[in-house]
Amino acid sequence: MTIKKLEWSDRAICKSLGRACERALWTHHYDPKDFFPKLLNSVMFDNYEIDGTVYSQSPEYILDELVEELGNKGESIQKLDDSSYLLEPDCIDSYSDDMYWMGYLFQYWKMSRDVTGEEILKYDIDLIFENADVLHTQSINYALDIIEEDYLKQDNNYVKSTKNL
Repeated sequence: MTIKKLEWSDRAICKSLGRACERALWTHHYDPKDFFPKLLNSVMFDNYEIDGTVYSQSPEYILDELVEELGNKGESIQKLDDSSYLLEPDCIDSYSDDMYWMGYLFQYWKMSRDVTGEEILKYDIDLIFENADVLHTQSINYALDIIEEDYLKQDNNYVKSTKNL
């Protein structure tokens, strides 16, 4: 597989999506287990890096675009119950950071390794989110190598290799 080196401007696009994902939890309390699959299946994600009218906007505008696209398909993004541990004052900061990292990761993955949202969904997104606190301490390319090796779903399970962090 060829890995494209992303330039500063490409990374700015990744940051833009990361900020929107961070806002999804912080402000809107969207459930990550529902949010990420819908994001990765969206036309907005498919076209994100080529549509400057979206990626150059505020995180709120980007989320509004996603919500509008889903609404046109009769879908919505599930919100967390107010009692969710993700929303506890001691947790929301770090989980919002994880949401940012996941948005950055998915856009970086797409642009650097020429994959689609549909291909990314072949990996266990929930497990990646659960392990984001460890994965994000690695370089982005090393984290993707680990994910591509260890987090592939297979028949509603994931394949875990013996490779350790």
